[in-house]
Amino acid sequence: MAKWSMPDVENAIKAAFFSKAAEGVVPDSLRFTELRTVIRESRPISDRTLSKGVKRLLQQDALRKRPDGSYERFVKIERKDRMEVIVASDKLSVDAGGSVGLVGEQAEGWTFYGVPLGKPRQLRPRLRRAAMRFQHEVDAILRDESRHVIVQTLAKARERGLSSAEGKDIKRILMGIFDFWESLRVEHLDSFAWVFIMEKIAPGAFPQVLEKLLRPPLGVVVDIKADVPIYESMAKRPKEWIPYLARLFGEDEQTIKAQWPALTTEAAAGVKAFENLRGHLASRDWTVFNKHWSSIVAARYWLCAVVR
Repeated sequence: MAKWSMPDVENAIKAAFFSKAAEGVVPDSLRFTELRTVIRESRPISDRTLSKGVKRLLQQDALRKRPDGSYERFVKIERKDRMEVIVASDKLSVDAGGSVGLVGEQAEGWTFYGVPLGKPRQLRPRLRRAAMRFQHEVDAILRDESRHVIVQTLAKARERGLSSAEGKDIKRILMGIFDFWESLRVEHLDSFAWVFIMEKIAPGAFPQVLEKLLRPPLGVVVDIKADVPIYESMAKRPKEWIPYLARLFGEDEQTIKAQWPALTTEAAAGVKAFENLRGHLASRDWTVFNKHWSSIVAARYWLCAVVR
């Protein structure tokens, strides 16, 4: 009898549960004798060797023994693994649906996959209305949650001396940040979607464009390396910041220049408001606020729902 290595024994035990998978049968549990029968169909194994393998898998929590004496598989799936499965499933759905046909409007941020090209004419406007309703509902959820986090945090800050007027100012600034990301979302994602088309038309062109677009001017780089606050750098170097932001956000340079005094003033006020809020919160409350608030803002920009 060929000698078994313990990893081979463990793998054979795990595989035994799937021996009849092709027939659509995957048992919840198997007895020791059933494990032995399945494994011996392909290779001889002694009871002692099989028993050692079962014991090791029990110690590893890969198997669990039931009250009736049979053994069941126990697979601990990590969060990362679950996410990979979900993403892979969504990609397959989108690819398969796209091969059938789709209805969508990139500029408005909605697409339905799996809609054949020969669809009735009235289907598109009805699907669009459904998509827009869904967008508004999701936006409302995120907006309500952002307000809830702000109100909850300000209540704790007021307990530590924050005035009502300061609280109103902080709330205005935070909701302004939320609205800013809301306005950027579709426009920016739409712009980056064209990157893939650009790469097909002119391979290698995008990295050059991206480097030129995102690389800050020398003076801005110097300030960043010196840990100069962004709002101070903006006020000190308008001739470098204005054209840089115009490139970055696809805005007209004169438009940004006209708004520059208000923008820098608002940025400075925003920093002071955040410092004021932090000074009126316990360390744990500030950490919780940062975690919740940043997750809402990130979701507002990146959220993409797949509904089957």
